[in-house]
Amino acid sequence: MSMQLVAQRRAAAPPLRTSPRRSQISLEPGSKLVSPVSQSLATVASAVLEMAEVAKPSKGPSKTVKAVFIALCVALLLVIVSALLALKLFKTEPVPVDPANYSDPTTESRVWFVNLTTDDLSSEPSTKTPSTTISLSTAPTTLLQDLRIIEEVEEEPTSTAIPSTSPSSTTTEVPTTTESVSTSSTLTTAARSPATSASTSSSTSTTTTTTAEPSTTSTFTSTTTVVPTISTSDTCAKRMENLVCRSQKFVPSDSLNPEQWEEAFIASAGHLSGFRPLLYRLNLTVPPLAKDTLAGNAEIRIESIADSNAVALHADRSIGDIDRVSLWDCTTGEEICVKTTTHLLAQQIVVFELASTVSKGLVLELSIGVFQSRPSVGIHRSRAQQWERSRASTLGTVFQMRKARNAFPCFDLPVFKAEMELCLTYPRGIHARSNTPVISTSPSSSCFARTPKIPSYLLAFSLLTKLHRVEMKLDFPELPTVEVLGRSHMEASSLDWVFNETFQTLHKMREMTGVAYPLEKLSLVVSSLPDALQGIENLGLVTIQESAIEYPKHLRSHAILAHQIVHQWIGDLVTVSSWKDVCLQHGLTGYLEWLITSKFASLEDSNVDERCREAKMNSLHREIGKFNLIDNFRELDQALNVCGEKAPVVFHMLDNGFGHKLIPRFVKLLLEKFAWRSVGFENWIEVLNDAAKTTFAGDMLNSYFSQPGYPLVLVDFKPHKPLRISQRHILGDSPFSDNSSLPFVVPLEIDDSSAERKTRFVILKGQEQTEEPIAANWVVADPLSVTYSRIVYSVDNYNGIAKCVADQNCEFPEKVLENVVGDFCWALLKDVFTTSPGEVQSWKKLLTSLAASKVASGDCGCCLDVANRNSRYCKWTWVDRCQKISLLKTLTDSEGPRRGRGRN
Repeated sequence: MSMQLVAQRRAAAPPLRTSPRRSQISLEPGSKLVSPVSQSLATVASAVLEMAEVAKPSKGPSKTVKAVFIALCVALLLVIVSALLALKLFKTEPVPVDPANYSDPTTESRVWFVNLTTDDLSSEPSTKTPSTTISLSTAPTTLLQDLRIIEEVEEEPTSTAIPSTSPSSTTTEVPTTTESVSTSSTLTTAARSPATSASTSSSTSTTTTTTAEPSTTSTFTSTTTVVPTISTSDTCAKRMENLVCRSQKFVPSDSLNPEQWEEAFIASAGHLSGFRPLLYRLNLTVPPLAKDTLAGNAEIRIESIADSNAVALHADRSIGDIDRVSLWDCTTGEEICVKTTTHLLAQQIVVFELASTVSKGLVLELSIGVFQSRPSVGIHRSRAQQWERSRASTLGTVFQMRKARNAFPCFDLPVFKAEMELCLTYPRGIHARSNTPVISTSPSSSCFARTPKIPSYLLAFSLLTKLHRVEMKLDFPELPTVEVLGRSHMEASSLDWVFNETFQTLHKMREMTGVAYPLEKLSLVVSSLPDALQGIENLGLVTIQESAIEYPKHLRSHAILAHQIVHQWIGDLVTVSSWKDVCLQHGLTGYLEWLITSKFASLEDSNVDERCREAKMNSLHREIGKFNLIDNFRELDQALNVCGEKAPVVFHMLDNGFGHKLIPRFVKLLLEKFAWRSVGFENWIEVLNDAAKTTFAGDMLNSYFSQPGYPLVLVDFKPHKPLRISQRHILGDSPFSDNSSLPFVVPLEIDDSSAERKTRFVILKGQEQTEEPIAANWVVADPLSVTYSRIVYSVDNYNGIAKCVADQNCEFPEKVLENVVGDFCWALLKDVFTTSPGEVQSWKKLLTSLAASKVASGDCGCCLDVANRNSRYCKWTWVDRCQKISLLKTLTDSEGPRRGRGRN
């Protein structure tokens, strides 16, 4: 058909009418399809429709006209599909903004939030959610664009408005949840504040929230006001760019002293290359959970403690591409030129050498415009399998023991505490948690309120692909809102014990320390952790091993939960200044957990003395190496293996030996003096002496923590004669290998057989000491076996105990007998006992009595039964072990040669 004919028919054709069967495409100027490409497609579509109308035959259609008509219809369908694709491709997305493009980089908070503007909300309650307009003019910095995932977003439900902990940040959010179920629950009165319960009744609310599958159309409703997080008292002047820093070529100097990078020097000096941190602002981009590359930028406010010409940060070899580094004075804004950047891989230090010396007492701002890292440690992942639909894939941080330096440049030692602000950018459909509440959020980013002063290893975040949350809030202002995040099959009723014991522990710690929990929210993330870890105690964000929550019948589950919550005070509020002292806070936390869980109604059988005895025996059996509780630990699992059971026993000894109120007094005084600070070992000893009002308490802590091994206490008792107590140092399997070491300070409780059953308390302070005579037939030192030592007695005292055990009218507790026989068998098999000719008969009498009573078993039982040493069960034990023991050789030799059987 010629073009002239088309033009004639177009002029004569009636106005175009859209058939109801056709897809209606809006071509008006007010349409949503407003991009230039979309307008062009719409114009082509109009032309095709007109040509299709013109191409219709007036009378009988021919085959050629039909073919043209069909081709035009196909073209029309293609145009429609292209228009629909254009609608999706040109949909508005958040635009990453480089921090370098900010016009005023110093007055801005440099934590890049998403600007959310909403319509004015009525102050009256409404059942309808107001409409919301989202403006994404500014988004958190994204440095790895290739790692972003383009997919529809699953909105994160928020069931309560979470106020910021920072006084200068305010946030109000309107809740939107996919599924919300409200139930009620009650707690035992132990979790309630006595002062509050007298005037008000406790109200408990529980909210369960579960996310559904991501939908293509999501609604995000919020009212957010973002205020600069830096208050007027700690603002930093705008950087005045120094062009010399960009033009002049600097030559690195050779003045770097390698000794200043040693941890011991840094911890004692309290600074790294003359500086300490005051405030971090971090922007981190997290890739999909299967990948391990992080990227970000940081601004660190630092204070000069000494004159210095270099700023140094901890940075592992996994951190690279550190670029766009600048430094300026916060008072004047004057830029200080950075000459060179040197990465000392062996020391895990990055050094920014300065063109001039910075004087002591200045506050500076260090800006790192970009860095990337591939942390091989410090990040744990738990990926749900295809068949685990109720389980979320998680990514979390474990920065303990020098691991924060694997993720971002920082001052990565416990001695350095600073406030922190964190913004995370992550793939869509992910839910994020950190130490503090969210103050700004978008489908692929979250910014969190400023933390109190914490070391870098306590900065934490957790990302979850699915979110099932159960939240509870009590009507007590000193207790935070607690949320549990985990598998979707977790119901509020199955988590009653978690909330109950969490609130009880929070209340008990506040009561004991006089310091309330410092944050408004506590998040408990239930996730799979590495085998060596049962929980992670980051401030405000606690991670618990899944098995601990799934099986609450075991004592271990309750202990793990309470232990991590106690760490919010011991380890988070007050922190050791060096990793070599980490057993101090783990030991104190462990003992406080024993005290608190012994009061739980669900753990009626939990007893502090029993748990101490069990921990003591487990630790003594592992005392085969020369390790200290104060040591240069390199890995967290190494420290936990060394101090996990021994250190709490030492604090239990202190509480028993110097009064049961000593440890609560000590904890309260420690927090009064050093809250939000790092404390050295000498400070712990000083506070302990103040709490106990004697220096023996500090001497005892020092003797057990500063040297390996433990004491063997020898009690030489004879009726109506002075009691002699001495000690020897046991080191591994060598009982007397180190007698020149510091004497242990050992508090001992001594019971006797007198009618009054008097109990005496003795503190063994040296290698040997003498006490007053005791009118009794026998004595028992440390009857409950709570002292970290082994105790042996003279043969006369053993015979007195054996006589009492054989006499039905003599009461001798079974547990005490078990402890006495246990230490006796250990000493016998380790060849500790010696004898004199005058004591041979007494020893024979003792061994015969013990063999008859069957109080010992195994190798010890065989060695005690001298008469049956050739029996089938003990013959080879005698050959391998017993006949090598000096005491038994003396006893068998005193019998003379054994008469052999004659031959026929």
